Amino acid sequence: MTSVTEVLQLAEAWLDEIDGVEGVAQGKVDNEDCITVFISSPAAAENIPEIFHGVKVVIEGGGTFQAL
Repeated sequence: MTSVTEVLQLAEAWLDEIDGVEGVAQGKVDNEDCITVFISSPAAAENIPEIFHGVKVVIEGGGTFQAL
């Protein structure tokens, strides 16, 4: 079985190329590991699967990331 860390690395490789995806992180949902994808555009969600390599994907909206 592939670990969530390995799946996260695979997801980062292609999700960062999708317009409107601001970041990707490991998270928890219902006490299980998940991949959290932060988006700034609702249209970005159309290109993101609900499950990626057996790991649930959670989409969080919220705008663009800015360095502090």
